[in-house]
Amino acid sequence: ADRPPRCALIPPIKEQGLPIVRLPSGQQISYTESGTGRVVLQIGGAALSKHQFARLTPILRQHCRVLDVELPGYAGNESPKHSGTIEGWATDVADLIGHLQIGPAFIHGASVGGFIAMAAAAARPDVVAGLIVSSSVLRADRYMKLVRENWAEIALGLGMRHLATTMALASFTPAFVDTDDGLSEIRLMQDAFGAVDPGKFVAAQRS
Repeated sequence: ADRPPRCALIPPIKEQGLPIVRLPSGQQISYTESGTGRVVLQIGGAALSKHQFARLTPILRQHCRVLDVELPGYAGNESPKHSGTIEGWATDVADLIGHLQIGPAFIHGASVGGFIAMAAAAARPDVVAGLIVSSSVLRADRYMKLVRENWAEIALGLGMRHLATTMALASFTPAFVDTDDGLSEIRLMQDAFGAVDPGKFVAAQRS
């Protein structure tokens, strides 16, 4: 009776394929799309990418047209010509909105995706209707810089799965980790992180 109720399993996202777009700049970018209505374009973090929104997208798509973006250099897309910088990815996102003629769009950025969302809004306000920024900061202070340096050392030294465990244990309560749902969430994070090149993750943190 003291055990918290089980969380529902992540429902599969009914996607309309994974379109790969060649932008006018030559960059390759892809996305999954679901739902109808006002456009919400989502940009995930450097490790989870679009998988960061596995629980959120099924809710949003009931009210909005949701595009979960895979940036150049991720999910099989060619490496970015700009070497993976916040400003470069922001340009890619703005160019995608223009190319698909879906602007102005709302952009939801999480973690590194938050930096990209803010940079896109600053550079191209004409294609951005509004911002939702989560798990991110406007400007990294000394504390955040030290955290990111530590993440980089773990990623390069021990690997991305260890980094996933470190982040999970810092984010989840001990009581949640001690449940089957908590362990399942950690395993999902480990698998998602493990598919990411640690070099790409570190480059994104330092860009």
